[in-house]
Amino acid sequence: MLVHPQYDGDCPKTSVELSEGFGGWFARVCENDQETFYQFRRERDAIAFADTQRMRLGLPCPPLERTASNGLRATGKISRAADILRTRGLGRFLQLSTLSLSEPIRSQWLRRRVSSDARQALFKLKAAKRHRGLFIDCGSNIGQGYKFFSRYYTPDYYDYVLVEPNKNCLEHLHSLRSENLAIEVVAKAASVKDGYAEFLGPPGRSDPTYEGCSIVPGHNGGLYQSQRFTPELVETFSLSQMIQAKRGLYDVVVLKLDVEGAEYEILDDIIRSGLHRDLYAIYVEFHSPYMKNSEQRKTAVVERKIVHELQQAGTHVSRWK
Repeated sequence: MLVHPQYDGDCPKTSVELSEGFGGWFARVCENDQETFYQFRRERDAIAFADTQRMRLGLPCPPLERTASNGLRATGKISRAADILRTRGLGRFLQLSTLSLSEPIRSQWLRRRVSSDARQALFKLKAAKRHRGLFIDCGSNIGQGYKFFSRYYTPDYYDYVLVEPNKNCLEHLHSLRSENLAIEVVAKAASVKDGYAEFLGPPGRSDPTYEGCSIVPGHNGGLYQSQRFTPELVETFSLSQMIQAKRGLYDVVVLKLDVEGAEYEILDDIIRSGLHRDLYAIYVEFHSPYMKNSEQRKTAVVERKIVHELQQAGTHVSRWK
């Protein structure tokens, strides 16, 4: 199997580890020589998630480390999680776990990776003619990604394009624009073509700025049956055409894709057009873990092929989530 060094982190072949760090608790899942980080605000959610992952992978569960006051609550949570896993399957459990996340996953590993990428990009900018870079943030929601990445790809060197089709999020993004004039807000969904699409999300979600909405039917099919999140259609645009139009204006172009299942078609279009060679770095959230079991493996193969193509072109690529 092809091993991608930026995913490895010298992790053992199969393991699940918990740690407390910046922003909450982190679960580190190593499987098939690849690692994925998950962030949780609450310790008991992290413990429940880690124990369920160990059950899935056939690993022993170590003694739980928690205070006595939290012990009964966490034990009850794990018992309910195990019951859900047994009766409803892993997908339903993951739904309950991931819904507790309110911010993008920012692991210590990811911060180190982004910091390294940004330092190298800055050297490139300072040696270039325009000394200016562009960061395209697709799936901005209320600006979580901007707040994270702008610490490294700083506004004194980078213009930002924040792409978000959910109209309920735009007020938050425009407030960021008032702080930094080098921000363009695009109230559309990134896609491979101009047009309109249904905006889909999970049933029963009342949060108007919910960050898991998509233009792809069944994007989280392992978790729920998606429904119309808004009665109106959202406008779509060709991300490849945007990159093509802007690449000549900047010395460095960086892309973040958190587009809930649309990343596969978008990245395939970018690669087929050769535009991936114009991208310095891509930070992407892949969605195979949230798909139906029948689709997970073949989609994971597609993900590895995409990463390989990007690496072959010299593009820095990391999992955003």
